[in-house]
Amino acid sequence: MVEDSIHASAEEEGPTRKPWSMPTEVDYYSKMLKSIKSKRYESYAVSRVVHLLDDPEIELVTQKPIRLADGTLALLDLFLPQFNLGIEIDELHHLDAGTREYDRAREQAVIDIADLPPLVHLGVETTDSLDTLKEKTDDLIRDICGWKRAAITRGTFLPFSYGDRYRPEYWRARGRITTEDDIQMPRIRQVLALFGIDVQFPRRGTHSLHENFQVWMPTLDQKDVTPRKDWKNVLSDTGDIITQTQLIDGDFGHNEDMRSVVFAKYKDPIFLDTYYRFLGIFRVAGIDDTGRVVTLRREQTEIDLTPYL
Repeated sequence: MVEDSIHASAEEEGPTRKPWSMPTEVDYYSKMLKSIKSKRYESYAVSRVVHLLDDPEIELVTQKPIRLADGTLALLDLFLPQFNLGIEIDELHHLDAGTREYDRAREQAVIDIADLPPLVHLGVETTDSLDTLKEKTDDLIRDICGWKRAAITRGTFLPFSYGDRYRPEYWRARGRITTEDDIQMPRIRQVLALFGIDVQFPRRGTHSLHENFQVWMPTLDQKDVTPRKDWKNVLSDTGDIITQTQLIDGDFGHNEDMRSVVFAKYKDPIFLDTYYRFLGIFRVAGIDDTGRVVTLRREQTEIDLTPYL
């Protein structure tokens, strides 16, 4: 592990770039509905769901992008992350014989790559009256309410609260982060804020927490993401090994006693979101003879934040 490297993953933020700020809830829902304004029936149905469901504990995402194996994007009309369910608003052209087989094949590709159950379909004929469209949409709303009740009964429902996954103060109040949590820090500044560190424009990929303990924020090497020219950081499929390769000249040195809390810059290959993701606490497990390739192994899958409150 590079102990104190400004090259490991420098924040792409500086005096000429404004710090990230979270959109308001009004902006969030306005943008979400704006993304479907060109589709009449989908726009009506989804807008009705949003306004009549009126449940801030249920997360609704419109036009959720999913990257398919062939590199193309599929867009789910409505996605409910808490239930891992995708909903399609099928207008008349989707039901034409000429497109039905194509739609089925593409839908199966979405289900397979995103590991979703069969999609829920709301069939809408362009000859449907407004009353019929209301009835169909209201049936869907009742289904969503039923999914929530069932999840509560099973003890698996986690209420959605807008913006919590991005807020350092939310996680600090919880006092602990695990690799299973849906924590998504937008910038290095928010990562550092988890530990009570306030830096307006961070320029380093590491920050000391105390002796031989640091937070490290590398950029992961991923398919379809522009690679860095200085360091290559590869996460194993199992998520417990990071291999860091030095691509530039220089003797950066390695402290084998250093333990690193890793928040890696990550682009979800399926849903395409980019954020800093908590991978756990790692320690150097090996260094090759050249000193340019370092292997780090995960020791812990959680971090206690209470010492930093």
